[in-house]
Amino acid sequence: MKSNLIENIISYLVNVFESDQDRLNHTLSVRDMALKLGKIHSVDLFRLEVAALLHDFTKNESIDDAFEMAKKKFSEDELKQIPQGCLHAYSAAGKAELVFSIDDQEIIDAIIYHCTGRIFKSRVEQIVFISDYIEESRAFVDESLRDMAIKDLDLVTYHIFNNSVGYLEKKNRNVSALSKDALSYYKNKTEVINER
Repeated sequence: MKSNLIENIISYLVNVFESDQDRLNHTLSVRDMALKLGKIHSVDLFRLEVAALLHDFTKNESIDDAFEMAKKKFSEDELKQIPQGCLHAYSAAGKAELVFSIDDQEIIDAIIYHCTGRIFKSRVEQIVFISDYIEESRAFVDESLRDMAIKDLDLVTYHIFNNSVGYLEKKNRNVSALSKDALSYYKNKTEVINER
């Protein structure tokens, strides 16, 4: 059953991203990184694989289509609070339920919050978020971040939020309140750990 679902998702993605090999390669690289970190940190590999494979599967849809799909699961008020560049995460969560009958909340949350991030409620969410940022084809990622992810998920999470929020603010782009709250949370958490 589980292996059939994975096979069906991969077949679907190969078809959807037939003309966008970069997106397919990114998705598979996120999956590979998530499984690598999941093995190291003893996190459920099936949930990680499904969430990683589906995190971007509506990425190439129009903003209007993504909004319509997301509205099936989320209120318009909630969706208006999200930076437009992260709307695909919400539409992907809605479509994952519709197309693949995904009802596991950990998987759904990992898809929803892979873009904005948040103060994570599970390691599945956190690892998908990290993997999306540090997967092997990301040329802008310093290898030290990948090494850090092997040793300390919270520390690498702080650095990713710090880099992402700093970049968005420098470009005068909208930053989700979820991202700002998470940056503050993981900054404090890593400072407490470092003081011990």
